[in-house]
Amino acid sequence: MRFWRGVAFLAFGVVATIALIVVAIHTDSTTVTIPPMPDSVKQSRILTEIISHWSAAYPQPLLAEQLTEGSSLPLHKTVDIDQVTRYVWSPADLCDDITPNRWTRRSHGDWTTMQWCPQVAFTLIQWPAWTVYDLTALMSIMGCESSGDPYWNEKVWGTFSMSVFGLLSHRRVYWRDRTMTYLGRVGNHYEIGQKDDIALGVALYMDDGPWHWGSDGGCWGPVKRTLQRES
Repeated sequence: MRFWRGVAFLAFGVVATIALIVVAIHTDSTTVTIPPMPDSVKQSRILTEIISHWSAAYPQPLLAEQLTEGSSLPLHKTVDIDQVTRYVWSPADLCDDITPNRWTRRSHGDWTTMQWCPQVAFTLIQWPAWTVYDLTALMSIMGCESSGDPYWNEKVWGTFSMSVFGLLSHRRVYWRDRTMTYLGRVGNHYEIGQKDDIALGVALYMDDGPWHWGSDGGCWGPVKRTLQRES
């Protein structure tokens, strides 16, 4: 009896081992675990790590429909590697969603307003509750203020304390305190990429509103009317 029990136990072990091998063979080894991205209160998307828009993919990629509908993936959902190409998305793609208007079309010399859109988009998505409207508004403000020429304001208004400079017309007198508040350091407004210029402009718009660019007497008034007509 003990002999036959031992044989049965051994046979069961062999069958179980064969089954595991078969399952392993038929399981696609190229699967990845994709955690969902956090949604903002308006079901906008916040990236925890910003990847250059020319990169091939993201460590936490997105389905296109999730940008508006929110995440539908359960935690640690495993998908086939062939599906990953469906998730590739860049914040720069938001620039294609902007409806061109008189302000976004503005240019000055070799500078254009929309050439800065990818960088503004990458900066904007780091803020909660962003929308494509916000990107359109920021690009329209930029078009009104500088036509995409980061040196235009300084050429026109000079360098006295209350003059403005940069793509988004920052007042020189407030630059130090505002960049310390939002960037944690004194910003550099003499840089080719205008990174701090854009970062501060987006911060002021998202945290404090568009009043920084005036009302009827400034750029925000006419820009707001343009956006209202086209909404």
